Amino acid sequence: MHQVVSLRDSVIDLASWLVRYPSVTPDEAGCLMDLHRLLQEEGFVSHLVRFGDTTNLYARFGRGSPYLCFAGHIDVVPPGHDAAWTFPPFEPTVHEGLLYGRGVADMKGAVACILSAFQAWRCTEHTGSFGVLLTSDEEGIGIDGIPKMIPWLRERNEVPDVFLIGEPTGRYVGEVLQIGRRGSVTATLSVRGKQGHIAYPHLANNPIPHLIACVRAFLDLSWDKGSAFFPPTHLAMTAIETGNPTMNLIPRQVEARLGIRFNPCYTSQKLYEILEGAIVRSGGDEVIELAMTCHGNPFLTSEGPWLECVQGVMRDVLGESPRLTTQGGTSDGRFLHVLAPVLELGLPETTIHQVDEHVAVSDLETLKTLYTLILKRYLSSPPVL
Repeated sequence: MHQVVSLRDSVIDLASWLVRYPSVTPDEAGCLMDLHRLLQEEGFVSHLVRFGDTTNLYARFGRGSPYLCFAGHIDVVPPGHDAAWTFPPFEPTVHEGLLYGRGVADMKGAVACILSAFQAWRCTEHTGSFGVLLTSDEEGIGIDGIPKMIPWLRERNEVPDVFLIGEPTGRYVGEVLQIGRRGSVTATLSVRGKQGHIAYPHLANNPIPHLIACVRAFLDLSWDKGSAFFPPTHLAMTAIETGNPTMNLIPRQVEARLGIRFNPCYTSQKLYEILEGAIVRSGGDEVIELAMTCHGNPFLTSEGPWLECVQGVMRDVLGESPRLTTQGGTSDGRFLHVLAPVLELGLPETTIHQVDEHVAVSDLETLKTLYTLILKRYLSSPPVL
């Protein structure tokens, strides 16, 4: 370990300990290895599970029901130029009430809060069991992380009743409660024509006008108007590239890239059919191809005891009800929802992935309090709502 820590240390010390590991995706940098040993010492049955270059940790305390599992990640995005940071990105620093460090908001601070909350919960009379599921590849391609752990959990009969994910949420702690996420697909449209000299266009087949016609058709598509919890489906063009190094050459091929965030009005297959149907074909000898990748389907936890429990805790602690939302980027909830209802509650998202990423010390304490009361209320039999 980088230093001697225990779950009895302050939440600030735990967060600082985690930030010191330069765990840039997918390298866990020893963080999960040390956390595995720490949890074993605290009475968890803990496993390190490796797929490809990704390390995953699954640990469970107790075998009772209900079973609440906290899910998250310890990997971080690269810090960029260290010199641009006020304080070194992997040397956590408290300054004027703020804790600075890469990953402290997304999402090592939330991991520290749940570890600290667990210690407070275990010291009280309780039923049920508590688990921790962490990966080192949430910020990357996400293939060997949670998607591979889902069948692993099923095979071992380790499926929780509910998941709590500590992803950053809102501008301040408790502003929003993430009850779902939109689906996400990316697509590439490529048009292949015939290369030639711009002075002799009749001897070539320029693919760019064909691509432009298709892009216009994509941008003119009409989508849904959204629903109670989901905003309208949205398509965004992200790139158009030819790789053409010269000024007087008609390129052989051009491609456009796009992304779609979609709600339950669509499936990824339906989106593919819509785009394929919108492609403008001239009947010439150009070749037009569409390739699509689905990164996650939409999911929603809009009712039930789990939602009522977390909402109640947030009202009691913060004095206001959170705004329920499905907006924002994707999370590992897009995989976990097939096992159990998923809610997401974490630290503010205002500095994630930025230079000088930081959180307020007071926010860490508030989130720890929320997590502690959630554990105490839900991990009773029956749950206290």
